[in-house]
Amino acid sequence: MVALIKRLLVLSFILSSFDIQAQSIRGTLTDEEGTPVPYANVYKKNSTYGVATDHRGKYYLELSKGQHTIVFSFIGYNTIEKKIDLNQNQNEIIDLVMTNEGMELLTVEVVSDRKDKGKEIIKQAIENAPKRRKQFNSYECDTYVKTSLVSEVLKVSKSDSTNAEKDSTSIDSVGHKENMNLIEKVSKTYFELPNKHKEIILATHDYAEKFQSNAEISVSFSEDHLAPAARIETNPYIIYESARSMELNFYKPLMHLLNVTHQPMLSPLAPDALLNYRYLYRSSFMEDGKKIYELEVQPLFAKDALFYGRIFIEDSTWAIKSVDLSINESALLFAKEIKIIQNYKWDDSITVPFRREIIYRIKDGRKMVHGNSRIHHEQFKFNQNYDKKFFGNEVITYLPEAFDQSESYWMQARPLRLLENELQFIQERDSINNYHESPEYLAEQDSIYNHLKIWDYLLNGIRHKNSFRKNRCYLDPLINQVQPFGVGGYRHRLAGGYRKEFQNNQLLRFDGDIDYGFTNKDIKGNAGIGYTYMPKKFLSTYIEAGDIYDFINNFASIQSTFSRSNYVRKRFGLIRQKIELFNGLYTLLEFQFSDRNSIEDIELANWSNDVFGSLNTPIAFERYKISELTFELLYRFNQKYIIKKNKKVIIGTDFPELRFKYRKGLPGLFGSEVNFDYLELKASDFSKLRRMGTLAWKVTLGSFVNKKNLRIIEYKYFRGSDPWFFSDPLNSLQLLPATLNTPNAYLSFGGIHHFDGAIMNKVPILNWTKVSLVAGGGGLSIPDQDFSHAEVFGGIERIIRIKKQLFRLSAFTVAASNSINRSNLEFKFGISYFNTFTGKWNW
Repeated sequence: MVALIKRLLVLSFILSSFDIQAQSIRGTLTDEEGTPVPYANVYKKNSTYGVATDHRGKYYLELSKGQHTIVFSFIGYNTIEKKIDLNQNQNEIIDLVMTNEGMELLTVEVVSDRKDKGKEIIKQAIENAPKRRKQFNSYECDTYVKTSLVSEVLKVSKSDSTNAEKDSTSIDSVGHKENMNLIEKVSKTYFELPNKHKEIILATHDYAEKFQSNAEISVSFSEDHLAPAARIETNPYIIYESARSMELNFYKPLMHLLNVTHQPMLSPLAPDALLNYRYLYRSSFMEDGKKIYELEVQPLFAKDALFYGRIFIEDSTWAIKSVDLSINESALLFAKEIKIIQNYKWDDSITVPFRREIIYRIKDGRKMVHGNSRIHHEQFKFNQNYDKKFFGNEVITYLPEAFDQSESYWMQARPLRLLENELQFIQERDSINNYHESPEYLAEQDSIYNHLKIWDYLLNGIRHKNSFRKNRCYLDPLINQVQPFGVGGYRHRLAGGYRKEFQNNQLLRFDGDIDYGFTNKDIKGNAGIGYTYMPKKFLSTYIEAGDIYDFINNFASIQSTFSRSNYVRKRFGLIRQKIELFNGLYTLLEFQFSDRNSIEDIELANWSNDVFGSLNTPIAFERYKISELTFELLYRFNQKYIIKKNKKVIIGTDFPELRFKYRKGLPGLFGSEVNFDYLELKASDFSKLRRMGTLAWKVTLGSFVNKKNLRIIEYKYFRGSDPWFFSDPLNSLQLLPATLNTPNAYLSFGGIHHFDGAIMNKVPILNWTKVSLVAGGGGLSIPDQDFSHAEVFGGIERIIRIKKQLFRLSAFTVAASNSINRSNLEFKFGISYFNTFTGKWNW
């Protein structure tokens, strides 16, 4: 009770402090039936300053002291003007009822041909845009970002209502009762031409629900990747977190909006804008002694990545004064609607955006998620001289104190007044976070986590954690232990692991599994231990040993992967070292010794011959020993990253990625019987081709430069074709023979181009299907075997969304010709997924 009283006193003080900072009006707009009017415009007359109502018809507009005429307008309703006189510290509530529109009237200036007048004005603005893009060499400013998400349940079930009542008694129910997510950030933002960005986060509140997306972060290494590959928690419904996520420079022809649209958005001031937009002159008025034109922007293609709404242009300078634009719904990835309000100001003939508001809504199952982002920039400094190393690859840095700033700091840093429920939410969430860090809460949560039920043994797994020591262990559930299709028939497998994280983010991990085959009465298993010493440099060591049935080709076709021809018995031990030498350059050094034997002498299950047919015959070879050294380099040019809580989060690069691999078979070492040298070079890239889509490609060149004693298991294997299934075109060919390998030099290549609606969005009727075109091809050449293969493919694809994850479903026609089959044609289906952190698809 005492703690609650303290929080209420602090909250009261905060609210009173904000009341003395600014005047404001707020209220609700409804129609004649009492239904809220969402996304209506509320703005100061004869100005470009305003806001939009939220999904409940509510608005909040901060104003200076004095007299104002406020305009309330929305398409289909009569415009209302309201005169107000605000005294110091006055906050007035104005609720209005919007009536159906009669006749539309233009204000101040009436012209006979609005289309020609609008076209005349926008042409001047388009001609002026290149100069505005270069009006300064650099700038820095203070930035404040606030994003809130509120979930509205569209249909409430009895179980939801009952659960809500139960949750309301728990401290963790705070925020859930309002279904609120909220993020605040205070930062210093820096920019330099042509496209250099940097942001230093001074303070942050992050009370948003997250889910895991495939992204790269310096927690640990995946053993299948040279570069760090792990998962980071994100929320794609939060569409604006920094300039990286949403670029809103309307002077640039194209704007890339991560997680908003696939295609770059075409600005209404782009050189080819007149081929994509229609402009209607609406009105003109005087603001600060200058004439302002209001234009209505209409997209010519309703399904393309285009804007619609209003744009305000200043006479003579032809600079943007304000925009009030929305995005075509069909172009949006997650949202059903996005509205952008952006105001500009001048400083010594320089015009820059100082205030942005982004209002959007997303349907999420039985809920409608309403999002609002407010971005404020102030204290601009232009044409500053920065050190050459200032704009490096570290694009965002979180200061250590950013996560623990006091409430008094936030009171001074916020340029706007938060709503009462938002302030209360922050206070309660802070209290929850403090409680969550208490020994009592951690012990309670550990007890809940460690309490096992019958379903844990069957489906979830046996787990135990200790939050104080930051460790946890895990054993597979029964459903994972059952292996009916193992080598030799049914096998029973038990796997588990242990993790221990230290205060300096170092990580110790242990993994192991053991399985038993009932047909051959054989036991197989392996165990590994890894330690990450330097998280920021990704320095880790991993040691593993075991006796297993291993894949010969780790990237075989689906049918070939599990056929017995793809297995070998391997008794082995290895040690692997990984590190990022400098930004973007990753290295791997691995030594492995193994004793390899064919599985032709073990008894196979009868069903496997029926399933795999000719592919089920094990590869026959004499038992041998091998000591192998592997060295790999991967370089990402100009790799961008974020530093957050002593961890390095990899964003990626806009340049090609290069990879080098060297394998050496060491003769004589520990009885090794092989002697070979293998070299491999790879180059790959992913790039956006303006508004014509995205192109991804990869080229690989490999050769055994020494094969004095090279066994078939060490050959280079290629992924064969799968019936009906379209595999990753950058790492496989669609119509390649099922079991192709070589001890010789080879060249392979593959590429795919996604048009992302660039063509189909402009075709009437077809554009309603939201289907896009896709095309590509690939090939393989092995000169010493007189083998060559070439293929092309084309098809259609469509994006679907399941909650917070996007999938792309595709249908292809593939045509190929090679040295074995002169021509071949097949139909295939594929699926790929979207990484919301990097903004890229897996292929």
